[in-house]
Parts: sequence; C-alpha cells; structure tokens
Amino acid sequence: MTIHDTHYINAPSLFKYLLKCATPLVPERIMALVKLHDDKDSVVAEFGAENLPAEFGGSAGGVDGSGIMKQLLTTEDYFVEVRKSSADAQGTSDANGNEETAKTSKSRGFFFSRAATTKC
Repeated sequence: MTIHDTHYINAPSLFKYLLKCATPLVPERIMALVKLHDDKDSVVAEFGAENLPAEFGGSAGGVDGSGIMKQLLTTEDYFVEVRKSSADAQGTSDANGNEETAKTSKSRGFFFSRAATTKC
C-alpha cells in the first residue's frame, strides 16, 4: 500500500504545533505528504467540488454514516465476547464471569461506544 498524501481538515492547534516540531526529524519527502487545510475553500481547491460531500463544501451529496453504524451494531456481540474473554484471560472477572464488577476490568480491554457519529 502506498500513501500518496494525507489531508487534515481543521486540525487542532496542538497537532499543528507537534507537526512543526517534528519537521526537522522527519524526511522532507514524508512531510510533503502531509497537507493541512484550515478552511473548506482549500479542500475544494485540492479535490474539486464534484469529489467532495456537501459537509466539506462539495456537490457530491451528503455523508451518510448509517451504513457503518449499522455494521458496527451488528458486530457488537463480537466485541462484547472479546472483552469478556480478555477479562477472563487476565483473571479480572468476578465469580460469575462478569468483568464489569471486577476491580481492574475498567482499565483494560476494548472500548465500544454506540455514540460513534461525529460531525466535522
């Protein structure tokens, strides 16, 4: 897999600062792959309005995250099982196999959130 470039839209100022600090340490050809966009106009200029969703100033329709959300919710049982088996392997579950009441289970394992939709 080859990465052609990476684009960050409205990146936090801390990220910009860390990127600037890393610039002398990272090869120039790698830094050339990182693009920062502060507004929608620069994103549209880079990709063209016909290739961007309306949320990013384009005309290619909207972003609908319902498909990925549906897929994540159908695999929820898998993540619950992985977390349970992880807690059992670490010996952090209680006598009933419930990792939620164990002392250290909240600091280890997987985290799954149903509130996974965010807007940029």
